[in-house]
Parts: sequence; structure tokens; C-alpha cells
Amino acid sequence: MSSPKPSVIAFPPECSVALVELGARIRYQRQAANWTISDMASRLFCSKPTYMALEAGKPTVSIGILIKALWVLGLADGIQDLCPLTIGEPANRRIRSRKTNSLNIKGDELDF
Repeated sequence: MSSPKPSVIAFPPECSVALVELGARIRYQRQAANWTISDMASRLFCSKPTYMALEAGKPTVSIGILIKALWVLGLADGIQDLCPLTIGEPANRRIRSRKTNSLNIKGDELDF
């Protein structure tokens, strides 16, 4: 068995609890729809162990699998409420300046 990634080792406990709770909510919705783990995995085009890891709240499961599971269960519309967009642009947005031709070559000088 391989050793865990540093990002998993440094995973905050509060985040782990949130993932476990989210996995339990997904499991509840799956069971309410009378779908088996195999049914759900086939709907997500993933393996049973991957789907079981999602329900277990493992932090290594792809965010794509998570969003697709919410979509399959009809819950994807609630994602916008998790992180709403604010109106207007961020105050510290970087704006690139246009590059200028540092050689200042005129058009007729480019004709060889």
C-alpha cells in the first residue's frame, strides 16, 4: 500500500467531518431513490470502490465525481448557494498592459 499524499495528511479535521457528513447525505439520497451502490457507480461511470470512497467522505475522491453525484441525485442546483458570486469585480484584479514593440520598427523597414 502506498503512503498517503501530504495534502491528505495535512487535511484539517473540520474538513474531514464535513466530507463524512456530505458522504452520509449522498448515501441517504441514494437510498431514498432505492439505488444500490452498483446502480450509482454505473450512473457516475466510476468504480464501486470510488463511489464507496465518496460516501465514506474520503478526501481523495475527484471533485468531478462529487459534482456528478449531486447532479445525478438532482442536487447540483444547490452548489451556487455554497459560494455565491458577488456583484462587481474583485478589488485587487490584475490588469495586463499591452506589450509594445521595443524596437520601434516602422512598416516600410519591415520590407526586405
